[in-house]
Amino acid sequence: MVACSSVVELLQDEEVFASFAIPGYLAVNFPETIEGLIKNGHEILNHTFSHPPNFRKMPYDHIKPEIRSFQDFMVKIYNYFPRGFRSPHGLRRKKPELFRILKEEQMYDSSLIGYGILDLDGVLEIPLTPCPEHPLMAFDTYHHFRFPLFSSSENKVLRLWTLLLQKNNFLNIFLDPRDLTARIRLRLLEQMIKRAKESGFTFNQMGKVYKECSNSQA
Repeated sequence: MVACSSVVELLQDEEVFASFAIPGYLAVNFPETIEGLIKNGHEILNHTFSHPPNFRKMPYDHIKPEIRSFQDFMVKIYNYFPRGFRSPHGLRRKKPELFRILKEEQMYDSSLIGYGILDLDGVLEIPLTPCPEHPLMAFDTYHHFRFPLFSSSENKVLRLWTLLLQKNNFLNIFLDPRDLTARIRLRLLEQMIKRAKESGFTFNQMGKVYKECSNSQA
């Protein structure tokens, strides 16, 4: 979680407020990071408590404790109720057991890949925007910089980002702080923010998008 600090500092300088998906075990081990995110106005998403590798195959009665434990911990320790959820390792398709729990907990999801904002059986889905070059994968730093089958440069990521800005009016991307610790990667993030602003984009947290959509449906 040390990697978060430099990213958060840059976001603060740029007056960008982001949504951070964090597993519960990291929230337990790095309380100063959690306190800092909340204090500085960032949103925290439920990313399960233990980040299980087999999450996509887990049944309802195993998924619920993973989500509930994170919620209970955040409320008890920080008086903070996370409204959003992101699945470990993402989702290739809707998982009915998960969406049933999210509906019970009155939470939104951001685990699927797609465009726009969807209502999936009463659960708001804010999907991750696909990569222009690899449309079956989200536009994220993981598959560009750590996935074994791909190899990207910072310049290539910036070029693809610019393409997304030109072709869409709503984007939801995932940037892992671990991939942005090097100075050159921080400059990449700075350039991405700059190009988005130049293209007329504003930045918003998913929780605020969820609230706006919920109010419009009321």
